[in-house]
Formats: sequence, C-alpha cells, structure tokens
Amino acid sequence: MKIGFVDPYAIFVDAMNNPQKYGLEEISKGCCGTGTIEYGDSCKGMDTCKDPSKYVFWDAVHPTEKMYKIIADNAVAAANKNLFMK
Repeated sequence: MKIGFVDPYAIFVDAMNNPQKYGLEEISKGCCGTGTIEYGDSCKGMDTCKDPSKYVFWDAVHPTEKMYKIIADNAVAAANKNLFMK
C-alpha cells in the first residue's frame, strides 16, 4: 500500500507569501461584498470583484475557483510523484 499526503494549508501559506507565483494579486480580502465578513449566503445580492481569478478568497472564508485549482494541481502532482513514479 502506498499513501500520499497533501498539505493544503502549506499551499495556502505559499500562495499568501508568494501570490505572484500563482498569478494572484489580492490575498487579504475576499471577492464578494467587503471581502472581510461576508460568507456563503450573506454574499447573495452583493457586488463582487471584477476578476475573481486574482483573489485567494471568494468570500471571507472560502477559496476562489482558482485557489481550489491550485490546491488540486498540487495534489495531483504530489500523487503522481509519490504514488505512481516510484
């Protein structure tokens, strides 16, 4: 049996410390509303940013689609390296 490990927190920290590496620009607030307190349903009907792909967070707590893709891409790369390439 082989076991793979992915640390999404470490990926978030790297993205927050090196946003340009991932094509991100806004790391301190979310895309919807003020980006500081709204989350989930509280974002309904509020304005959103023009380009969510530049943000780490969609709302105050949830990652954007781009951030989820960054995490998924890292997970696939780790699985390929650690589970299938040895």
